[in-house]
Amino acid sequence: MRPLVLLDWSLLAYTPTGRLSEASPVEGGGDVYRLLTSVWRTVVLYDGVDSEEMFTTWLRREGFKSHVGLLCMPLFDSIAPMNWKLMQLRRLRTEGNVELLVVAADPHFVAGALADGVPSMLVTFPTYVSPDWRPDAERTPRVWEELTAEIDRQREARNSSADLFRGSGEGEG
Repeated sequence: MRPLVLLDWSLLAYTPTGRLSEASPVEGGGDVYRLLTSVWRTVVLYDGVDSEEMFTTWLRREGFKSHVGLLCMPLFDSIAPMNWKLMQLRRLRTEGNVELLVVAADPHFVAGALADGVPSMLVTFPTYVSPDWRPDAERTPRVWEELTAEIDRQREARNSSADLFRGSGEGEG
């Protein structure tokens, strides 16, 4: 039997309010999902505030159809979501799933799984591809001389590359 991956839903859906009606797929999360489901049996773990039916519909609509199971926290359950996740992990182990891997974006869940002796992987995706694109990035205005020097450098580079093509002798005749 192939190993089982317990995939936390937070890798698939970004919900600022926790509501699926406002959810958007996590960029890169779909790639992780497809990679995992192509190799391992994958169970998606959902502890959101919407119903299992709504989550199943959202998964199908977004193209997440290759998992073998879905574990959903019952609505209005009084147990804390983190405790519920760890209970599901322990239940899967007692059911004979000894080759188990937890994949999550929640460092607390990964820490809990590690404490229980389950191999775990924390996956995170940057919001900004470059530190310069962050809203809080420090930007210093360029001085006029730097700007004019950069314009001159680019003009010279363009002219020298154009000269290379003009002076090659090909097509002349």
